[in-house]
Amino acid sequence: MKIIELCTPIIAVTKRGYVGRAHVACYPEESNNHLPVISSVDILFSWDSFKIMCQFSEIIKDMEVTIKGQTRSDHRVGRRHVELRTIITLQLNIKISTGSNKSKVMNNANKILHFFFVVFSVGIINAQTIELTPLYNSIGIKVTDIGAADSCKVEYKPSQQSIWRSAYPPDRISINSMNQFRGSIFMLDENTPYEVQVTIYTGSSETALLSAQTTTLNSPSFAPTSDVKWVSPSGTGNYTPNNPGNLATLFSSGQVSCGATIIFKDGIYSTNGLQLTLNSNCTENTPIVLIAESGAVPIIDAGTIITATWTPHPSIPDLYSIPTPPGTSHSNICVLGNTTLYPYPSLTANALLGNYNLSSLNFGYDGFVRDENSIWIKTQTGINPNDSIVRVSNAFRFLTVYGNGNNAYLKVKGITFRYFGKPVLNNLGSSSDSYPATVFDLRNVYHVYFDSCRFFFNTNHIFFTGLCNNITIQNSYFKHDAGKWSHAMIKKSNAFVHTIFGTVSSSRARGVETPAIFLQEGKSAVFRNNLFDGLNSGIESYIDIGLKEDVDIYNNSFIDNFDAIECDGLWTNLRVWNNEIIKPMAGVSAAPPLIGPRYFYRNVFHGMQGRRNEQDDLYFIGCSPIDNNYVGQGTGIKTNSDYTGNITPGNIYFFNNTFHAFDTLGFVFTSWQAEWRKAIFINNTYSHTISHPFFYFDLADNATNGDFQITSINENYFSHNNSAPIVKVKHIYGQFTCTDITTAASLQNLLGNLSGSPYISIQNPIQANPLFLSTNAGGFELAGTSPLIDAGAVIQGFYDYHGTKPDIGAKESSVTVGINDGSSHSFDVMAYPNPSSNVINIQLPDSADDVIITVFNFAGQKIYHSPTVSGQLFEIEIGDQPNGIYFIEVYTEYAKVLKKVMKISF
Repeated sequence: MKIIELCTPIIAVTKRGYVGRAHVACYPEESNNHLPVISSVDILFSWDSFKIMCQFSEIIKDMEVTIKGQTRSDHRVGRRHVELRTIITLQLNIKISTGSNKSKVMNNANKILHFFFVVFSVGIINAQTIELTPLYNSIGIKVTDIGAADSCKVEYKPSQQSIWRSAYPPDRISINSMNQFRGSIFMLDENTPYEVQVTIYTGSSETALLSAQTTTLNSPSFAPTSDVKWVSPSGTGNYTPNNPGNLATLFSSGQVSCGATIIFKDGIYSTNGLQLTLNSNCTENTPIVLIAESGAVPIIDAGTIITATWTPHPSIPDLYSIPTPPGTSHSNICVLGNTTLYPYPSLTANALLGNYNLSSLNFGYDGFVRDENSIWIKTQTGINPNDSIVRVSNAFRFLTVYGNGNNAYLKVKGITFRYFGKPVLNNLGSSSDSYPATVFDLRNVYHVYFDSCRFFFNTNHIFFTGLCNNITIQNSYFKHDAGKWSHAMIKKSNAFVHTIFGTVSSSRARGVETPAIFLQEGKSAVFRNNLFDGLNSGIESYIDIGLKEDVDIYNNSFIDNFDAIECDGLWTNLRVWNNEIIKPMAGVSAAPPLIGPRYFYRNVFHGMQGRRNEQDDLYFIGCSPIDNNYVGQGTGIKTNSDYTGNITPGNIYFFNNTFHAFDTLGFVFTSWQAEWRKAIFINNTYSHTISHPFFYFDLADNATNGDFQITSINENYFSHNNSAPIVKVKHIYGQFTCTDITTAASLQNLLGNLSGSPYISIQNPIQANPLFLSTNAGGFELAGTSPLIDAGAVIQGFYDYHGTKPDIGAKESSVTVGINDGSSHSFDVMAYPNPSSNVINIQLPDSADDVIITVFNFAGQKIYHSPTVSGQLFEIEIGDQPNGIYFIEVYTEYAKVLKKVMKISF
């Protein structure tokens, strides 16, 4: 057989699916005419089978084809991926019948028409591959080896159902110069099997259909294993319930390994400096469990209570000192009562440190100074520390885990960790001044789970370095005060003097630009149902090191954080939903938003406000000179970083979020330039009590913002101050010319004209009072008469709405149609104070029906349930409950309202 034509395979899919197609036209070697006996042969091949489809020429009546084949594969390993080269060798035995019904059989032995072996090389086939990453309530999608494909469609369904739904279209991105699709499926049920199919397109042509199945994760179990060791603060026994042992001795003995459970009895432990090295994989059936005994509240305490008498300074008012207690040199934690003091760099002014010093309190905040010899304290109100409890730190780490890339299945539940803040100073010439303290130092480890833990006043709390996959942190509480400090205080805490020319010892190891959770690089991480209170950052990573893949952040509360969620840099398939972010300086920091996609859905951002800052740091300059009033602005979204690297920017999506500010320097968005690829905003509401929710800097600088991109669809822009604009635009940085935009209908034209950009699209904007039932913490539900109800756009992949269309804003209206009379019912529920330390008051309107009130903790456990009651005011005692998030469900015959409240007490 002579091969007339051999075409390049046009489809490559999965390892076990449809791999390729080639076209062959051939004729018998002995034939002198030029009409092929077989005008074309489609050879369809997969790893498991071959199939031949033929189109007949006129002289062939029918044909049978059998095939003998073999494949040979080799792998070519490149720098970034592996290519699979497949050689397929086919032997065709063909039986044909001509129009004269003369049967001819052709094979290698003795037939009239002899065919050669057909040998062809598929060449290098990078089969398009779909990878699903299931988490508890979502699935991440990754499609690789996409070639020239430019888009794809994702459909999904529970395996037991028949109706397919469309997901939001994935993004086409590039990671390490490899093009791929990344996308997500949202709002799924735990522990449920799903089927997913992906259709690949090049232009309008469908080029592949991929399918896969997966099951969403089940919530982790923290049940003890069969190998249980009991410990107590003073234990010296054999690790039984009645004779508990010592925690440090247990770790040093080598008995903490896969399958071990450590149960902590009640009390305060001073244990620190533990280490665990994994040289093999643990499993779900052989985890390492650290858990509190039922009913116990074990505390791992790295604090030293200062018992010495504080001595007042002879000439500087309100300044007190003591000798540094043993083992606490350079502690970066000093807690006076229940307030964290700021670590000033020096006792008196030093020009090398910006002249910021404790004696002057010129950051405007209570503070301390420490070195290896002394600790000094000064407060603005002149508190005598002899009248308070003062704690400093004596420990660097609680537990360091060297995972070596192994599965740990480390599970920690119900334990409190506090006052880890003693750094390790580096020698002169090191790349950094010191190593900061952290409670958990987790390195290159997989499968780590925290539940119902509390972290108070630590420099860092949980630190993941290297590649760390499969992480869950849930139902936990993180507390500090650094989130309430100014930008200058945080940034300048990194300044120190330690050179060959001299050292200011008190300036060293003061860094407070630290998070509750640090994730350098990892995949499959979930942070849910946590409370982040007063942190510099709730969640943080490096900007240009380490890819974070498929991370879910949901049902958390962030209060008084400087940057609540820092997703700067390298993130893909980040999903952030159902969070409440209260009084942040930046609710979300995506500065810059590289790679992507990032999704923000049904979050509430409120209470953004300005904060004091310093002349030698960043401060807000609006449309008039500042008159020496150096203040930084608070914003819901921060995106600008002046990034100059070569990593591709990504898309950011904000769907159905609520933003509300009440301070003149509190904004939804303060943008300089579009560092993103695309920013898509749909169904969000932006409101301000007294001023404008948006401020654009430098928008008329056409060289910078001539291609400024933003898309807004069905969004609400509103100021309760009728004389205030909804957007203020500063034309050029360094100048004071501004334009006020007072109507939503004029946004697109005015923003486009000022910037010169054709990429600004404002579709179907509205400008209406959202009519929130409450603007307190846990509030922002819509009243039954709100113009935002059913005013949103339907977003593919997001189906958790009532009515014909989604509402605008984060909280879908609680209005429901009455079962009996067809009428519409809604009611306002007030839950206050929020946060509370003891009692929650539930106030209903006078017209409320009989109700049932139920309270759940953040683990979903019912802690209170009332019978059917009537009235307007009810008290619920939560003083005996731990700090954290609680949900109050108020239910009538016609409607249900869910309120989220926080308990914070010490």
